[in-house]
Amino acid sequence: MDESNYQALERIEADLKIGDLGKARDRLHSLIQNHPADTSLRSRLAGIYWQIKLPVEAGRYWYLEENRNEDEEFAVDIFKKNCGYRASVILRRLKLKVDIAQLDSEFAREQVRELVRLCKVDGEVRPFGKKESERIDRKKKLLVDNNRACWGITTVIIILAAAFVALVDLLVRHLMSLFT
Repeated sequence: MDESNYQALERIEADLKIGDLGKARDRLHSLIQNHPADTSLRSRLAGIYWQIKLPVEAGRYWYLEENRNEDEEFAVDIFKKNCGYRASVILRRLKLKVDIAQLDSEFAREQVRELVRLCKVDGEVRPFGKKESERIDRKKKLLVDNNRACWGITTVIIILAAAFVALVDLLVRHLMSLFT
């Protein structure tokens, strides 16, 4: 890590000392984006999520932690349950933006390799498996269909409004001719 990252860690510590967990969480998210292979940052972020009573999020970031205590293990179990115990969902929700080989912990690398292996066994070679793709395709089709329906309804309303204006104009002309 370079000097700016050490300064960011110092700011995180200062945020934690004054109890600004939200700011510390945001700073850690930024550091993780810049250093996705550093599992210690994920562990620190998990601790913050645990403090703010978000065990699913804590479990997500403790998932790659090797020596978990009872609370950490509990949070990881809740995270896995929240993912339906599906390797593809767990892997996708870990939000790993780094090659497996670059992770700084052998345990973390093995955890991710095992998830990838389970994805292959389940027929979901990539973390974004066929079933999820089909579901998203159905949602996109529904969205397109809904947009078409909205345009159709809008067109009908415009036509009805134009007809109403023409009818009112005709009625006004007729009434005007009666009084002249």
